[in-house]
Amino acid sequence: MNQKVKIGLGVVFLVLAGGAGYAILSEPSDKEKIKEAMTQAILAAEEGRSGPVLDVISRRATLDGYGGASPGQIGDYIKRLKPKMIIASIEPLVKDNKAQFSSPVTVEVGLLGMRNTFDLKTVQFDLEREPGVKWGLFPTSKWRLVSIQTDSDVTRELTEQ
Repeated sequence: MNQKVKIGLGVVFLVLAGGAGYAILSEPSDKEKIKEAMTQAILAAEEGRSGPVLDVISRRATLDGYGGASPGQIGDYIKRLKPKMIIASIEPLVKDNKAQFSSPVTVEVGLLGMRNTFDLKTVQFDLEREPGVKWGLFPTSKWRLVSIQTDSDVTRELTEQ
């Protein structure tokens, strides 16, 4: 192997090692990851963009114990109704690969030019850490919603919109 090939391989190795080190050392805390993901999903939903919302919702997620909505159905709901959610406080309690927080939530949805507002006194959000990839190469984890529990029958009305 000639000198130029060795130098080229060395540079590639250093770049990959540096990228891996940066990816590992620059990771925000789990609480910050959850807050950022939830905030981005809320903003995207209000704009009718389903991608960031679907990125936060696990495929096995449930709402008040009911599951079964496909990503396509969720995406269509978001695009049609552009729900605005106001979560009073996102302060997750993280334990191992699970996290949970509860908060009052206000949901506003639009349909045919009219807006309906629903106030939920207590909503419990359960999240779990799932494997992911950063920059398409470096392993990382993502927090995804696996369960949302409310203290109200309003969710049935919201899902029937």
